Amino acid sequence: MAEFVISLIVAVLGLLGFGIYKTHKLEDQKIKTQEAEARAEVARKQMEVVHEVRKELKVVEEEKPPEKVEAPISGDSDSRLDRLNKLHQH
Repeated sequence: MAEFVISLIVAVLGLLGFGIYKTHKLEDQKIKTQEAEARAEVARKQMEVVHEVRKELKVVEEEKPPEKVEAPISGDSDSRLDRLNKLHQH
């Protein structure tokens, strides 16, 4: 009879231990899942930034280049005065 009670107690403790083991394993899995979700969110944000930068690069590439202004002819004081007046107006 005592052996039966002892084996019953051992079985109950074994089941409790197995339950505790499964609980800890489940908690570890939840933590790993949360960490993976956090890494995925960071990767998504980085991809959004990369996508925005690519859009900006396309816009910059599509802009037309600045106009080239001819250099003033040496000794041309009229054009020099005009340029100085334009600078003062702005």
